[in-house]
Amino acid sequence: MANIIKEVLMRKIWKIPIYLIIVLVGVSAATAAVMYSLRIPSTITILESEQGIYEIGIYEDQACTTEVTSFDFDSVALGGNSSVHFYVKSLSDVPIEVTVIEDPNISYVNIWLNNKGTESITHTWFGGSLEPDEVREITLTLDVMVQAQSGTYNFDLLFEVYPAA
Repeated sequence: MANIIKEVLMRKIWKIPIYLIIVLVGVSAATAAVMYSLRIPSTITILESEQGIYEIGIYEDQACTTEVTSFDFDSVALGGNSSVHFYVKSLSDVPIEVTVIEDPNISYVNIWLNNKGTESITHTWFGGSLEPDEVREITLTLDVMVQAQSGTYNFDLLFEVYPAA
């Protein structure tokens, strides 16, 4: 008999029931925390965007007769600023949102657009959604930090238009 006990201990067969008990206790403890669960199948149908025209016009005058083709911030001293003034008109047939994104490839830093650095690309300075045919007056200010490098820089402002939320 002593040989049989010694053989069982050597083969470590006795550990199997202990491992099984530990696993069962662990599973029981985990399921004891969840007394009841209910799974309800669900579906969603995602529709295409509301069809409509999403477009704006940018004008020099409030009557929206002279379109803006470019902005010229003129010459600005280091530490100074310059502004452009224009009007945005919704040419859309549904309410829209408009954001402006400056070209992320601007080769300089320390120039700020409406108090937002060129590193924070998107600016929502239109003050909410635009209704069809609504005209909004906008002033865009470019601040040149003292640390900027002098020179002439060209950059694009991209106006993005999308349906109002």
